[in-house]
Amino acid sequence: SFINIPFSWEPTSGGSYNITVSVDSNHEIEELNESNNNLTMPVFVGVPDFTVTSITFNTTEPLLIGDVIEINATIANAGSKEGTTNVEFYDNKSIEITRTQDEYSGGKTITDTLILPEALKIRVHFSVIGAYSTITICNKSGCDEELYTTVDIKDYWTRWCDGDTIRIQSRRAEFTVDRYETLLASKRISLDARNSTPVFAPWNLSLQEFGWAINGTHDITVKVDTYEGNNTETRMVVVNPSLDFTVTNISFNEPLLNESVELNATVANYGVRNGTATVRAYCDEILVNETTVSLNFTDHPKIVDMWWNANITNGGAGPHNISVEIDPDNVFVELNETNNTLPPQEIFVNGTDLAVTDIEIPCGQFGGKRCYRDKIESIKVTIANLGARNASNFTVMLRDGLGEGNRSGYAFFNKTIPRLNSSESTSINVTWTPKEFGKHTINVSIPFDNTDNNKINNERLVNLSVKP
Repeated sequence: SFINIPFSWEPTSGGSYNITVSVDSNHEIEELNESNNNLTMPVFVGVPDFTVTSITFNTTEPLLIGDVIEINATIANAGSKEGTTNVEFYDNKSIEITRTQDEYSGGKTITDTLILPEALKIRVHFSVIGAYSTITICNKSGCDEELYTTVDIKDYWTRWCDGDTIRIQSRRAEFTVDRYETLLASKRISLDARNSTPVFAPWNLSLQEFGWAINGTHDITVKVDTYEGNNTETRMVVVNPSLDFTVTNISFNEPLLNESVELNATVANYGVRNGTATVRAYCDEILVNETTVSLNFTDHPKIVDMWWNANITNGGAGPHNISVEIDPDNVFVELNETNNTLPPQEIFVNGTDLAVTDIEIPCGQFGGKRCYRDKIESIKVTIANLGARNASNFTVMLRDGLGEGNRSGYAFFNKTIPRLNSSESTSINVTWTPKEFGKHTINVSIPFDNTDNNKINNERLVNLSVKP
C-alpha cells in the first residue's frame, strides 16, 4: 500500500536543487531490500530577472528648457518567475556653484538654492570644501545636515533632501559644488516571466529661472531591483535653451528738464518657448525704470512703455545715453545672450543754458586806451540764458588773474542773479581797480551744475595789460 506525506520547503535562492526523501534512514527495521529507502529528484527553482532594456523620450531631441518631458523605460523580466520590483528614475548633471571667503564680509550668510520641479529628493556634490567652512544643507521645510571642517574636504556628497529643493546656507565658507543628483520618480511594477512592460516618468524642465542648472548634458539613469542585486541603464542626453529675449528698438521724445519722458522699448522673444523677463531702462548707467513683460514665442514684438523723470537726480540737463536691457541679471539661459540690449541711444534734456556772451573792458587791449594800476575801470558783462528752462539764483563771479590766461586770481565781484528767463539776457556793470601792473586776465564764470545744458560757455576770459 502507499501513503502521501506532504512537506513544505522555501528556497532561499533560485537555481537547480536535488530533493532527497529518505525512509528508515537509521536502519531500525530489517527489510527485504535496503537499497530502495532513498529517492532523489532534481528540482529547478525559477526567479524573476528584471532588466532595463531601453530609455527613450516622448519628444525628438534636442530636449528644451521649459518643457515637461516623459521618460520612457522598457523593463523586461528575463527570469522564469513573475515578480514585483521598484523602478527608479534619476537625473545626474554637472553644475557650478562657487563661493570664496571674500564674499562674506560683515558676517553675512549666503543661501544658494537649486530647484528641480516635482523631484522626489535631491542631493549635491562638493568637489572641495575649504577648511573652517560652515555650511548647512536644507530642503523646503528645514535643515538636517551641518558641515563644519577644520581641514580641506574633497569629493563629498550631501545626504538626500526630500522634495525638489535644496538650499546651501553658508557662513565664512569656501567651496565648489560641481554636480547634483535627483530622484525624479519611483514606480512599483509587477511583471510576468519572459515579459516586458513600458514604465513612464515625467521630467519637469519648466522652471526657466533655473536654466543655468538644467542647460547642458544630463545622465538619465533608470534603476530596477532584481533578485540578485541592481540593474541600471544610463542614457546621456542634452537639454538646450529655448528662450531668446531681445531689445530691437528704443524711441522717445526730447524732453525738457524735470519733464517725464516716455521711453518706448520694443522687445521680442525669438526663442521657441514662452517666458517672462525683467526690462530695465538706464540713463548714463543709472537705473530709471524697471518692469516685467511676458513674451510668447509666437507673438509679434511688444512695445513696453517706461516712464523716466528727467530731473537732476536722473542725470539732469544736457546729453545723455539711454539704454534698455531685457533679462539684465542673466536669470535665463538663452539661445543668444548677445542681443539683450542695444547700443546706447543719445538723448538731450533741454534745461537752462547760462552763457557769458560778452565782456566789455574799455582799456588795456590792443588799439584802445591804457589801463593803469590803482585806477578804477568799468566792466560790462552780458549774461544770456540760451536754454529752454528759466534759471534762478545763480552766481556770476569775476576774478583778476595775474598772467595771461590765469584763472586762479582773486575774486573781486560775486553776485547772485535771482532769475533769468529762457532766451533772455542781462548785463552787469562792475568796477575794477587793478592792484598790479603787467598782464592780467579777467575771468567771468558761472558755476556749472546739472540744470545747465552746456558747461563750455559758462566762462569767458579777456587778457589785457595794466601799466604802472
